[in-house]
Amino acid sequence: MGINLLAVGIKREDYVIVLENLDFLFTKDKVSEAVRLWKDGVPFPEMVDRLRPESRNKAFRASRDVREVEVFLLLMHLGLNEKIDCRAGSFWGGDGQWGQQ
Repeated sequence: MGINLLAVGIKREDYVIVLENLDFLFTKDKVSEAVRLWKDGVPFPEMVDRLRPESRNKAFRASRDVREVEVFLLLMHLGLNEKIDCRAGSFWGGDGQWGQQ
């Protein structure tokens, strides 16, 4: 997955790897759950809590912001691969009102 910089003669110190502190791994079950939650109109903040619970890995305690980015990128991946489509409430789901609980 990715390029082996040393194999092609590139020094790592010459480059910045973007988003290297994020966890892009999702189980197939979590991906299926994300599709279901999206189609059911579940609000984005609730999707984050269900797909990336705070206690998923005690060694890696990601802030809410990081967890939101990881789930957002999963949704972007699913959209680009035509697994999800537009929904009522737009991205935020629910009634579409960002920040409302």
